[in-house]
Amino acid sequence: MSNLTQRVLVALALLPGVLWMFVLGGWPLRGLLMATAIVCFWEYGAVTARTDKVARAALLIVGAGATGHALAAVNDAFTTLLVFNLAVIALGSVYVLRPGELHTAWQRLATLGFGVIYIGLGLWAVSRLRDLGDGLAGAAGAGPIMAAFTATWANDTCAYFAGRFLGKHKMAPLISPKKTWEGFAGGALGSLGFLFAGRALFPEVFSFFTAIDL
Repeated sequence: MSNLTQRVLVALALLPGVLWMFVLGGWPLRGLLMATAIVCFWEYGAVTARTDKVARAALLIVGAGATGHALAAVNDAFTTLLVFNLAVIALGSVYVLRPGELHTAWQRLATLGFGVIYIGLGLWAVSRLRDLGDGLAGAAGAGPIMAAFTATWANDTCAYFAGRFLGKHKMAPLISPKKTWEGFAGGALGSLGFLFAGRALFPEVFSFFTAIDL
């Protein structure tokens, strides 16, 4: 089974449930985001701290704790930022209180701290994006988060196929050898195209924006 086939099958299996969570919002969506955070922290730790089990455990516990608090206190941005600041300090104690190579401690701490902020605040932002739709009636409540994810998924998918079949000019070969300018253009145009299509096919969901907004 090819990688593309696996991606399509996984998407078909998970997409209906994810979309339903977008519609429901509230605690069901926050629960999904919390589960996603735990998986992300586990995978990030496996990549960045593969041989340091203590650092991986600290990342999972501190990151999940900070993210859980952010999702529970979703409308309190000040407290959320404070908690994530304390989370980075807590990770710092892992390297300060343990013997080891201090000359690389800052680099390793920065790597784990970035993971906590990037994953945790990113998922918190998704929850806040859904909450923006609470003032809209009916299915339109899921409109803001659906628009964001539609643009993201369309960009990723269209960039993949445009780059695969039309890509000739490399964008940044040293960073990502397979990325091309054709793929970049395909992703950008695909995002707009899918948003226009969504507005036309599902006006009750995408009613909060117009073609002028796009």
